[in-house]
Amino acid sequence: MAAAGPAGNLAIAAAALLLIRVGLVVGWFEPPAQATLDRLVDAASGAANGGAADFFAHGLSVLAMLNVILAVFNLLPLPPLDGASVVTLFLPEKLARRVAEVHRAPGLSFVGLVAAWQLFPMLTRPLFDLVVALLHPGLY
Repeated sequence: MAAAGPAGNLAIAAAALLLIRVGLVVGWFEPPAQATLDRLVDAASGAANGGAADFFAHGLSVLAMLNVILAVFNLLPLPPLDGASVVTLFLPEKLARRVAEVHRAPGLSFVGLVAAWQLFPMLTRPLFDLVVALLHPGLY
């Protein structure tokens, strides 16, 4: 159950990235001069309907990056995030129950949130670079 949220985020991100790739192939989108978190692609300069293409380029970029970031954030193995529960799926049953008991401590949840808050900014840039490399191999 804990993996459902991150799996949903990854499915949405995959759909958005697929639509972006299709848009790049058919010529609706083109690589931007500089990719940003909210601008993975630009509307193609010769697009028939530049306003709609720009709207979709921006919207799909935000949808893809937001869901990649949310999925990875939620998979951090720190309580109260989903990753803390996902880890127990790979443990022997007795150890998984023990870990689940420890995760229920309210103080540990606070520590987990603070740790995630400090750790996650270090992960954002590599995630962004990975997504850009997948969309635009060899360009940046």
